[in-house]
Amino acid sequence: MVLLTLLPERLQAAADGDSATMRLYRITTYFADKMEFDVYLGDQAVYRAVVGTRREVQVPAGAKVKLVAKKGKAYPLTLSPEAGGIYYIRCAAEVSGSASHPAMTLVDAETGLREYETTETVGPPVIEIVKISPSRLITSTVRTDPRFQVTLAGGVSFRKSTFLYYPLDAHTPHFGPQSSLSAAWYFTESMGVGLLGDFQYLKTKQAAVRIYYCGASFATRRIFEQHPKETLEGGLALGYFHLYERFKDISAIRGNGSIPAMQFFVNYYHQLNGHLYLNAGSNILLGGLHRYNRTYMNGSSEDFDDGGSGMSTNLARFDLHVGLTFKW
Repeated sequence: MVLLTLLPERLQAAADGDSATMRLYRITTYFADKMEFDVYLGDQAVYRAVVGTRREVQVPAGAKVKLVAKKGKAYPLTLSPEAGGIYYIRCAAEVSGSASHPAMTLVDAETGLREYETTETVGPPVIEIVKISPSRLITSTVRTDPRFQVTLAGGVSFRKSTFLYYPLDAHTPHFGPQSSLSAAWYFTESMGVGLLGDFQYLKTKQAAVRIYYCGASFATRRIFEQHPKETLEGGLALGYFHLYERFKDISAIRGNGSIPAMQFFVNYYHQLNGHLYLNAGSNILLGGLHRYNRTYMNGSSEDFDDGGSGMSTNLARFDLHVGLTFKW
C-alpha cells in the first residue's frame, strides 16, 4: 500500500473522486492517558494516539477499510465508508482484567466533531492513493457508545403454547398481529437491562384471545456491523414476564401467569434523523409457566403451578416486527 502526506491546501485536490474521510483523535479519559499506541492502515502507521492530538485520513469509498490499533496485540476496527462521508474515531485505553489495551470507537458526527475540535492536529493529512487489497477486506465488530433506547414496534408473531390457549386447540401454532413498547439501557457495549410491554390478538375457530405481556430482562448483545447510519446487532435476553389474557366466546374469561423466559433477537437500525431510527428485526422467545390462574364465567377459578394439573408449561414464539427507535 502506498501512502502520501499532503499539505492541507492540497488535500481537496488529491481527494477528488469517490473518497471518505476518517478523523482519528484522542481526548483525556483520566484512565491510562499516558499509554500511547499506533493506529495502522494496512502496513502503514497513520496516527500515534496521544491525548490531545488528532489526524485526518482520506480513504477510497465503496470497500471495507480496516484500521488496527497496536500495543503488543492488534485491536481492529472495520468500516465501510461511503463517498463523501466523514467518520469520527475516538481512540482511548480500556481495561481488560488487570491490563489496559487500545480501543477505537466510531462515534456519531455531533459528538465526534465536538470532541475532535478540542484536540490539535499532528502532521499533515494522510491520503491513501492505492485501493485496499481484497485480502484486507475483513469484517470486524465496530464498537458503539452505550445508549439508552426506546422502541415502538408492530408486526406479526407465531406462538405455540398449551397454557396460553387452553381450552383452545393447544397443539396448533397460532398466528396473529403484535405490537410492543420496550426500553433498554446498555451500560456497556455488550450488556444491558430492559423493560418490555407486549400485546397480541389471536382469533381461532374456538375463540378470540387478547394477550398482554410485561416484564424485565437482562440482555447481552453483539454488534455484527455498523456504519454511520446503520447498525446490525444480535443477542440473548433473560427475563421474567407477567402474562394477562382476556378470552371471548369460551367459558374462561381471563388468566394471569408468570413466565421466566429467554429470547434471542436480531435487530437492524437505520438512522432517519438525529435520535430517530427505523428498526426491523425478529425475536425467538422460549419460556415456561411458573404459575398461572384462570377465572371462569361462573365465578370459579383454577390454579396451575408448574404443570401440576397435567398442563404443558412450554411456550415458543417467533415474531417479525418493524418500528421506530429513539436512541440517546
